[in-house]
Amino acid sequence: MELLDYVWKKLTPEEEEGVRSASEALIADVYQQGFIDARRFSLNQWKGACQKFARGKGLYRFKRADLDSLKPYFFQAQIKKPFDPRRLKDGPRPLAWTGELYQKVLRFETNLTLEAWRQIVNAQILPKFKKGEDLLYNAAFKALLEAVLEKHASPLRRLELWYHFQREAEAPAEAKPEGEAAPAPKPAAPVVIKDAFVAKPDEALKRTAIDKLYFHHGEAPKTDDQENLDFLDELAKLGDGEDLP
Repeated sequence: MELLDYVWKKLTPEEEEGVRSASEALIADVYQQGFIDARRFSLNQWKGACQKFARGKGLYRFKRADLDSLKPYFFQAQIKKPFDPRRLKDGPRPLAWTGELYQKVLRFETNLTLEAWRQIVNAQILPKFKKGEDLLYNAAFKALLEAVLEKHASPLRRLELWYHFQREAEAPAEAKPEGEAAPAPKPAAPVVIKDAFVAKPDEALKRTAIDKLYFHHGEAPKTDDQENLDFLDELAKLGDGEDLP
């Protein structure tokens, strides 16, 4: 199912055939849930694009062609797996690891600014987990990161969580005659091609996947950025059922 199809089914059918409506809250929710590409468009830009379909205060009415005309705003890239702190192995990390974690994960998966993240590091991480010149990454550290990710989730992370863990549970079961067992639910059709985090990707695949690391304020991948290519190798291990060191 494409994201457009999913959103269309969320709209309220009107008496007029082929017309569906949305509240202002639903328009905002479509954005906050990640269906709109928040890497490229702000919430105000999305709301502005919907204004032509506004009918009165707080009400929007769409025909299917109207919604289809908004497709350029929808997320169309690969929907990758959300970062899971529990998959990282316990052990020491250098102090600089918190900065790397922000630049490569948290600035995409949360709405935290770098300054806000530094405040969390100084107030919650360093006092509890600094051991000498290292940070001790353990179960409590993982729980802290999970709480940060949940509290400050970005639209992109909400989309990843929905796509990989929630969408199949939302699919309504088909009604069957009484006494007839319902078949096992079929997996929902993917929105895009398979997840990019495959085992041991070659250089071309790694550079294709690097968009998640650099799609921020128009930055482009650096051809000689071996550090980030190494990081993608680590992410690839997660897709193969392995834990990171």
